[in-house]
Amino acid sequence: MKRKHCNTVPTERNQKMKPNSTPQRGFTLVELMVVVMLTGIMAAFALPNMSAWAQRQAVRSKAEQTANLFRFARSEAVRLNVPVLVCPVTIKTDGSPNNNCQAPTPNAVQGLTAFADRNRDGALVTDEAIRTIAVNQNGANQQNPIAVTIQTQSFGSSKPPADLATPRFAFLPNGTFGWYAGGSLQVGSGEARLTFSKNNDGKKLSSMIFLDASGRSGACPANYTASDVASPICGEP
Repeated sequence: MKRKHCNTVPTERNQKMKPNSTPQRGFTLVELMVVVMLTGIMAAFALPNMSAWAQRQAVRSKAEQTANLFRFARSEAVRLNVPVLVCPVTIKTDGSPNNNCQAPTPNAVQGLTAFADRNRDGALVTDEAIRTIAVNQNGANQQNPIAVTIQTQSFGSSKPPADLATPRFAFLPNGTFGWYAGGSLQVGSGEARLTFSKNNDGKKLSSMIFLDASGRSGACPANYTASDVASPICGEP
């Protein structure tokens, strides 16, 4: 008796054991070179923008740090019940300020410090700094430093803001604000601003700190002027 041979259905196991008839294909050298070339072109366009962004952020960061220093000085004057002054200083190698307020050129501002003026003489010599920030650690020797322009404007004056020769801002315990001019303290007589700027391939990147008569501060755009009293103080509710 003859046996019938059944046609076997290929199982999944048998299919897997069969060699793949379609060869796997990788990248050719030409394709890799095209990808590398396109990546280089994209990087050439992106890097200048990234550099400008990084420098713009550095300027904004220093402006915001200074605004926070002013806010701190304003609150500490009330807490300590003594005037708290803020002035430019030279930064020592250990990061601490020297014992004198400086009258620097814009490109030579190394940092600013806040100190409690307990003897109310307006000088840092015998007082202790309570907080210091660095703007340009190496001053004028720093490559492409951040320039700081400090200006004030009295109420009712039609003149543009004038540079403050020896900047010393004073925050008083009663919540008022002023600055020293000609050796005397002028309180509640006007407003002040500090402009932070940096050059980037011929373009000026800048940010500003605005102070009103009560000492409220904020980081503002560079086109925000002290005469624009109708605008709200940046960074304040």
